Amino acid sequence: MVFKKEKSLSDICVFIFFLFYSICFYQKLALNINEALLFRDLGTLTLPSKKLIAQSLVNFFELPLWNPFALGGAPFLADPSFASYYPLNLIFCFFTEAQSARAMSWFIIIHLPLILMGLYKALQKISHSKILSIILAITIGGSGFTMSASYLTGSLAGLLSLGWTIYFLLKFFETNRFTALFFASFFLALPVLGGDPQYTFIISLAVIPFLFFQHKDRLVKKVYAIVVLAILTFLVCSPQLIPTIDLLISSNRAQFSADMSNIDHWSLHPVRLLELFYSLPLDISNYRDGHQRVL
Repeated sequence: MVFKKEKSLSDICVFIFFLFYSICFYQKLALNINEALLFRDLGTLTLPSKKLIAQSLVNFFELPLWNPFALGGAPFLADPSFASYYPLNLIFCFFTEAQSARAMSWFIIIHLPLILMGLYKALQKISHSKILSIILAITIGGSGFTMSASYLTGSLAGLLSLGWTIYFLLKFFETNRFTALFFASFFLALPVLGGDPQYTFIISLAVIPFLFFQHKDRLVKKVYAIVVLAILTFLVCSPQLIPTIDLLISSNRAQFSADMSNIDHWSLHPVRLLELFYSLPLDISNYRDGHQRVL
């Protein structure tokens, strides 16, 4: 019991350190009320959608189904890019409409300590070293890739998902508690709810080999964990997936659904994962029926 209290206190201290680090990194946004990070999609797409979500939650205690401001009116809840179900949208409910730009800044800032904490917890499970885990978490969380994701809030959700998904999966194999598997599925579903489903796909492809080749538990337990994880992740995603699928079926895009070349063009083909490690001269993921299509 004493060990658990000491461990909890240690985690709180590490999180406070990560929070301090994040505020220092984003000090101009955190401390200056006259500055906000609103370049590219943040100012034109993300902020207006977050304001609409916050206004609907505060005034009507419900998520908006329709966007009256785009294209003369368009579906809102069914569009996953708006991330209506993303939990951190609640941050905008604590700011007035006039403070929405500042709310956007804190929405970005608060992701960094949560990302760092997830990476730290996962790395600590693997390395069993607190100092090494903190250093590696800051190295990954403070990398150019992570920092460049500031204007892509869906990518922030994906990075937040990575560490926590691995941590709770490892915790499940350590404790056999179903709650750990549930939390793993929640964080695995987070990119779908956050507007960038490809991260759920990529993390899944990374986690499954990790479980099979790195963990020493029996094969039956590994298969059970993967199957249950897949089912729970789908259930967590379903509030967003079901209206999205219905929108796709009933929209003009349905006519393109059977066109495999169109699907390949807009999907993350597994072969394309090779391009994450080596820049290929041609897009080899678009070979079909002996023909190559260069994008």
